[in-house]
Amino acid sequence: MKNAEKFSNHLTPSYGLRSVEHKDGGAGGEFLQYALGRSALLHQSAYVLCGDWHLARDVVRETLLQVYLHWPRLRQARDPDGYVRRIMLAEARLIAWPAVPCTAAAGTFAGAPGAADGVPRRDGVARALLALPFHERATVAFRYLEGLSQAETAEILGCSERVVKRRSYRALAALRKIAEAAP
Repeated sequence: MKNAEKFSNHLTPSYGLRSVEHKDGGAGGEFLQYALGRSALLHQSAYVLCGDWHLARDVVRETLLQVYLHWPRLRQARDPDGYVRRIMLAEARLIAWPAVPCTAAAGTFAGAPGAADGVPRRDGVARALLALPFHERATVAFRYLEGLSQAETAEILGCSERVVKRRSYRALAALRKIAEAAP
């Protein structure tokens, strides 16, 4: 756990990654570059999965920690992004899944930090996403937010492309229905 503590000490609340030294020489710089390049998109996807910016931050932090611990092997992989997304999905299940129904049922949603313009629309979209079952939310996040293909999404979710198509169809139908019912 020494490496884990070393890495977690270099994350600031705003994902300001500082210098990271890995026991494998130059791997720390490569990891830092990778993490800085992917953290914003990972955070957006985690937010769709969790429905809460703070939980999403926890999910991304834990995901990047796991990636850091396995970085020497991952940097040589054909597609490290697929592995990273699978880790994020597993972390979201552990951290956020139990909390989401309570948040959605209560009718409150932790909105995105920033300007107030578009807040009602964002809040409506966020509530609609939270109303979806977890796996449909994950499908929406990977297919439409990250722009992955059906095959890539199926690989990450550990299911067939047919299941991804069905989940996408159901999720989009539910989102349309919610959007039509909105004032």
